[in-house]
Amino acid sequence: MLLDGETRIVDQVTSQPERVTRVYPRGAMLFRRGQAPKGVFYLQEGAVVLSPRRAADGLARMGEQVIAGSLLGLSELFARKKYETSAVCHSLTRVIYVEKDELFCD
Repeated sequence: MLLDGETRIVDQVTSQPERVTRVYPRGAMLFRRGQAPKGVFYLQEGAVVLSPRRAADGLARMGEQVIAGSLLGLSELFARKKYETSAVCHSLTRVIYVEKDELFCD
């Protein structure tokens, strides 16, 4: 479920027909753990698995599946943090990627 601020961003992203949609095959990586975010990913179709992250005890946690209609990278972008996980397409996935400068230009 999207929060109110996330819903506004999704509305902004999806209401502009000139946005470029990219299609990624199963196994493609959207971002890697440790990279700095430069924008957000809106999943139009498909699913992405976030790789297990390491907990404070050093143990890997189970990967989380993110489905169509979700935003990826928003919290890291706002917090100015590097990605804590990697995002790998679980199936053929259609994504709208929006650079942070475009996101905050309104």
